[in-house]
Amino acid sequence: MSEFTEALGLDVGGRRIGVARVGSVARLPEPVTTVINEDGVLDVIDELVDEFSSDVVVVGLPRSLDGNDTDQTLISREFAATLEASGKRVVLQDEALSSKKADDLIQQGVYKRNARGDDVTTDEVAACIILEDFLGGPNSV
Repeated sequence: MSEFTEALGLDVGGRRIGVARVGSVARLPEPVTTVINEDGVLDVIDELVDEFSSDVVVVGLPRSLDGNDTDQTLISREFAATLEASGKRVVLQDEALSSKKADDLIQQGVYKRNARGDDVTTDEVAACIILEDFLGGPNSV
């Protein structure tokens, strides 16, 4: 894990992007919002980076259970490359089973509301899990 002050985590999907944030001091990921992955989404991500003064963007990298790339892996890599080309510091983080874990945590009541006071989505909590994994060690890819 590289040094950072504030990190924004993204669970990039074909239709939606879950967003979470974490600071290097408290180290407790917090769900923020879910945005629609459509034209203009990069502007929305830019606004969130600015809003939370994020100095690193952690993008979840999905893979198949056997560790191979999937179509979604390529989408996430392209999204990360676009963010990087716009001047963002980007880290790819393995996101194995993050959506399943997110569903379980929501069912258990661990996550209820996001930073904006809205009900959390699986995508936002998956972004939290991506950040937790990023904080936990050198699993970036």
